Amino acid sequence: MVDFLEESRKADLDRRVKALEEQRIEQMKQLEKHSISSDLGHTVLAKVKRKKKQAKQQANENAEVIVSELKGGLDQVEVFIKGKMADKMKAAYQKENRKLIKGRNLK
Repeated sequence: MVDFLEESRKADLDRRVKALEEQRIEQMKQLEKHSISSDLGHTVLAKVKRKKKQAKQQANENAEVIVSELKGGLDQVEVFIKGKMADKMKAAYQKENRKLIKGRNLK
């Protein structure tokens, strides 16, 4: 009978040890998953940060180009106008040019 009690205690302790080992293994798996996901999160954040930096740098370069073009003078910047507005502007410039030419011819 004493052997039976000792064996049952030993079996109970063995079950507890196995349960603790399984729990520890499960916790290790969870930690690995967490570390992998946090590494992926860190990687994604690093990529986003890098892309933001590149976009900001590109915007600054574009702004510098525009400013240098504007400093160079507006006569060097090409302007494209389409539609009715272009026709109206052409007519107005033609009239103005005719007036100027007539004024020169009269002098």
